[in-house]
Amino acid sequence: MSVKIKIETRQYDDAGNMDTIEFKTSGKLFEKNGNTYIIYKEKQDGEEITNTIKISDEYVSMKRMGAFNTDIRIKPGEKYVCRYVIPQGAFLIETNGRKIDIEKDNCGNIRLFMDYDIDIIDMFRGRNKVTVDVKNIK
Repeated sequence: MSVKIKIETRQYDDAGNMDTIEFKTSGKLFEKNGNTYIIYKEKQDGEEITNTIKISDEYVSMKRMGAFNTDIRIKPGEKYVCRYVIPQGAFLIETNGRKIDIEKDNCGNIRLFMDYDIDIIDMFRGRNKVTVDVKNIK
């Protein structure tokens, strides 16, 4: 189904400074094998990136494919290490899940909240609180 997507990220660095990033777009939502998928495209540095958020019973993954590639996983109480590949090179990202909250209604609307620590090795260490609002386009 076609959906409107709003993603708000509150990112805290290890000194306690906060930055808020908000992104709105359209995309697709579907269910497959008991998992929920949210797919949308965005442009970054002139390149188109396909983003897929997979919501399973155990974790949430955020996959980016295109000129920028990564597959971050958030599962409360677990650390996960992945590579973030960009045209300039590759970086290691470590996440440590704190909390995931998922609300779904009968109209196909979803509110996903993720709270996790993030460490982009040798570049950034902090905490992300991400809210993803998905609204069914009727």
